[in-house]
Amino acid sequence: QKCLADANAELGKQRKMARDTTENLRETEAAELCHEVAVCTQALQSEEEMSAELESALDLSCRLEEVLDEQSRSTDRARAEAFEENAAHEEALAKHRKALERLMQSHADELSVQRTEHLEDVRGRDAALEII
Repeated sequence: QKCLADANAELGKQRKMARDTTENLRETEAAELCHEVAVCTQALQSEEEMSAELESALDLSCRLEEVLDEQSRSTDRARAEAFEENAAHEEALAKHRKALERLMQSHADELSVQRTEHLEDVRGRDAALEII
């Protein structure tokens, strides 16, 4: 009986050790699971924050692209207008140049006529002076 009592006592100790070990394992597993949940939660939160930042950056990038496109269109319009104005100025300048050339030719012709008349007057005076 003593042997049986000792065996029962030993069995009880082993059962208690097994329960304690099982409980320690459960507590350790629970702690590890809590830690894993905390790490995953933090990672998820970081990913959500990065996702929000990336979304914001994408929105800004799209807006910047729209602004640059509008500036490009505006620049293209300004260039086209400047080209048209330049062409109109060149055309007007060409007309003024032709008018100036005609005016200069007209004055040159008039001066030539006046010079010829003046030379004829001078020759006539010279001839009159020779007669005298």
